Amino acid sequence: MFEELKEEDFYLIEKAKDIIKANYDSENYRHTVGCALRCADGEIYLGVNVYLAHGACGEMIAMGSAITAGKREFECIVAIGGDNSDMIYSPCGNCR
Repeated sequence: MFEELKEEDFYLIEKAKDIIKANYDSENYRHTVGCALRCADGEIYLGVNVYLAHGACGEMIAMGSAITAGKREFECIVAIGGDNSDMIYSPCGNCR
């Protein structure tokens, strides 16, 4: 079942929008997805995708940052695509 979005979920969406707007690379098409991850304690970690031979999704970058900080319990994650985009992306095959 789907739950209604809470105020903190909308805040997470805004954080993902902010991170991709600040880092979007349209010239080289390298950073096109921004991600925000909320941990169980309320801490938020951000990431952008990195285009490499095997790539790294924004979700993986955000989770790696959280894990590096000692976090192990996650509550919500959101990915936003593109510059000035309101498009919420579903997880890619690597992130599912």
